[in-house]
Amino acid sequence: MKRGFTLIELLAVILILGIIALIAIPTVNNILKESRRGAFQSTLNNLEKAVEEQCTVEQIKNIDINNTYTITEGKISPNVDIKGDLPDGTIYVDNECKVGFVLFNSNFTGIKNINNETEISDKKLYTENILNGAIPVLSHSLIPVTIDNDGTVKKADIFSKWYSYEEKKWANAVILTDTGKVEDDGTILEDSIESYFVWIPRYKYKLFNLGNYNSVINEKPTTNIAKTIEIVFENKNKPITIGTEVNDYHSHPAFQAFDTNGLWVGKFETSGSLNDLQIKPNKQSLKNLNIKTIFNQSLEYKLENESHMMKNTEWGAVAYLSHSIYGINKKVNNNNSFYTGYSAVVGTNQTGFPGTYGTDPSVTLPYNNETGFLASTTGNINGIYDMSGGANEYLAAYKEDNFTDSGFTSDPISIYGTKYFDKYPNNSTTTSYNNRILGDATGELGPFYSYVDEGTDNTMKYHNNWYGNSSHFLDFNGWIDRGGGFDQGVLAGQFNFSRNTGSQNQYLTFRLVLAN
Repeated sequence: MKRGFTLIELLAVILILGIIALIAIPTVNNILKESRRGAFQSTLNNLEKAVEEQCTVEQIKNIDINNTYTITEGKISPNVDIKGDLPDGTIYVDNECKVGFVLFNSNFTGIKNINNETEISDKKLYTENILNGAIPVLSHSLIPVTIDNDGTVKKADIFSKWYSYEEKKWANAVILTDTGKVEDDGTILEDSIESYFVWIPRYKYKLFNLGNYNSVINEKPTTNIAKTIEIVFENKNKPITIGTEVNDYHSHPAFQAFDTNGLWVGKFETSGSLNDLQIKPNKQSLKNLNIKTIFNQSLEYKLENESHMMKNTEWGAVAYLSHSIYGINKKVNNNNSFYTGYSAVVGTNQTGFPGTYGTDPSVTLPYNNETGFLASTTGNINGIYDMSGGANEYLAAYKEDNFTDSGFTSDPISIYGTKYFDKYPNNSTTTSYNNRILGDATGELGPFYSYVDEGTDNTMKYHNNWYGNSSHFLDFNGWIDRGGGFDQGVLAGQFNFSRNTGSQNQYLTFRLVLAN
């Protein structure tokens, strides 16, 4: 006669199986995890090798090296001949074809600084969903940072929330001096910092005005038509959208010349000296340089990062982002010693021309306090400063065949290519109100008016309809400058634009941009 299992025996079997499962499942999970880690490591190695080989071919063919590759949603740009599922992130290359990267998938993040070994973390790189893949590119010497309200700088943990465009906290990074270092607690002392930069993610915006104006209105408008600009972030693997009508979306042109997911823009006006450029707060802006000198020094600043003199379309990209739900547009830098990062104290009169200015703390205060924040593009310490007031800023933007006193004697584009300059048509009229590029924050700010401002200056001046900022299109003076000066009151602002000869000028400075 056969006998079945007793209840006690069944319970014993179940207990034994449970114990085996407790031992086996973690072991199996660890095996699977290590297998995935190995596959991720293999993918990183293959990517590194493929990019090195492509760089070598580019050198042999004597063509420009692609310094940065971006992978979004499994697509790599510029294209590399490699098969298989690819992680997201950025690969960067120096001029000796040495490779670094920050790459991640749902399980791991791989980080490699040039000349160092690859590190693989089980943590996932922090990304903000609203950026749609246009996340900060941390290449070469850029160190991601957070900045406390008092100005204390700390190396950011890239696995945690170190930026949030939804909360108007734009991503910041710094480049260290040759002897600069990160302290043991992550703090980076001011003496260790050479330059500050802020990330402007690639985006498209909804057209609100096509900027087709042919004349000026000789009166003061009763209302302004400034509005919040609608922006959608997009990565460079998305097709470019070309808007033709109001309410169409239009991919902002600032990001297309360098085919980049975004731009690192100087947080402050450029300071330092001709051979030692810096971007720092509480420093006198570097002035009295002609356009050609500015352009050449900007180009040489960080070759591997595609450093260059800011263009007018790039200025427009910052101004429009600042005037979206992701930024703010408020105060002028009215420090008449041209110190960077300052803001007019609340209550000082900036409604006419000239505005109130000076160096006394009762009139102007630095960037790292509640007053200073008002002159930032975000209304907090995370934004970009000096885009309103301070010194006027020369832009790499000119009128065709009109180089005046810039130092250039022939068309700069014929020498350097189209990506480094915005070129405007050489119209025969003195002022062409539709001589604009969509996205450059000029013609779209119309209609335009001529009237006398409040204050002691009784001359007629040209204004846009948004905030009454000074608006002068290119004429016989062939180079664009932006922002206005410390004394210009209502005429100064992110939407101020004017023209100049391109010569040395004690009131004109410039801003640096990194495209990689």
